[in-house]
Amino acid sequence: MPPRHSYLSAGSFPLDLPGGPGHEPFINPDPTLNALCQLGALRLDCDRSFISLIDRNYQWVLAEITRSHSIREMKWDGDDRIFLGVAR
Repeated sequence: MPPRHSYLSAGSFPLDLPGGPGHEPFINPDPTLNALCQLGALRLDCDRSFISLIDRNYQWVLAEITRSHSIREMKWDGDDRIFLGVAR
């Protein structure tokens, strides 16, 4: 069985992430996770989508993306801003 930290590293979020949304929210650098998140927004016909996990103490937002974000170029069209980004 792989160690626990190998599963956490798959989420591509820093373990020292400060609590709450930061001043400059950022998109997860993992394009596969972002694509999965964006697929949810497109399939459910909503403006944005989040992927999060909840443990006893925190809710970890692993990905946030809108329908118009470009997965390849990490930029977006219009006023679709990231609210939380990767956050704890």
